[in-house]
Amino acid sequence: MKYKQIPLIHHQYNAYEVSHKDFGHEHRGLIVVPNQSIKRIIVYLRGGKGRMGRVRLQRLLQFTSPNTLVIAPYYPGSNGSSGHDEFSGIDLRLTIRFIERLTEQFKVYNCHVIGFSRGGVQALHTALEIQYVRSVIMYNATISYDHMYDERPDLRKTMKRVIGKPSNRYEYDKRNPLLRMSEMKPTLILHGTLDRMVTVDQALVLKNMLYEANIEHQFIEYSMWHSPYPYQYEEVKGDIYRWIEYFDD
Repeated sequence: MKYKQIPLIHHQYNAYEVSHKDFGHEHRGLIVVPNQSIKRIIVYLRGGKGRMGRVRLQRLLQFTSPNTLVIAPYYPGSNGSSGHDEFSGIDLRLTIRFIERLTEQFKVYNCHVIGFSRGGVQALHTALEIQYVRSVIMYNATISYDHMYDERPDLRKTMKRVIGKPSNRYEYDKRNPLLRMSEMKPTLILHGTLDRMVTVDQALVLKNMLYEANIEHQFIEYSMWHSPYPYQYEEVKGDIYRWIEYFDD
């Protein structure tokens, strides 16, 4: 892996853009490394597509703590990563490999995955595929592409091009982590009641499925739109850290 330092004026952290080659692709991501010993890794999986919702350093800094390495893979086709975003196709495989490579390099096998918006599907998949992921945090998050297709008419053209219509059950089912709910890791659901991009109905569906599968979970509602206001950052961060510290090794 190659590391390129990113300017960051902060005495506790350093930031890097990381690149690696896997599955025939040049793949990149952003990481924030604490100066103190690393106890855990938080993986942030963003929403959006292409330049919309791209990973930004300021977003990662919202999840930092003195003993936490925060990492965020880019999607293929954005931020200099090659390939095409396939909505949990090659992008998911590259995400998993990015996490595996960094855990191997830093020798830390205690991970928590945050999925924001569309990144929620990626987060659920990642938790299923990587054994040392301790928990999932679904943050105003989409729970399946079927739900996204239903709620977002503005995205249907893109989804038809990338995945096909929902009648193509093979493509949608293989991308649906809800079909493996009995294997899911402990899950924290954070959702804004004012969210119109991903409605709180999806959070309630996930909550009920976790309950039926007897998976440990917690559901917290906020008076929030799809993205929080700056004054809400600390409240959300506090809820996230109370959760992950409970599941740390």
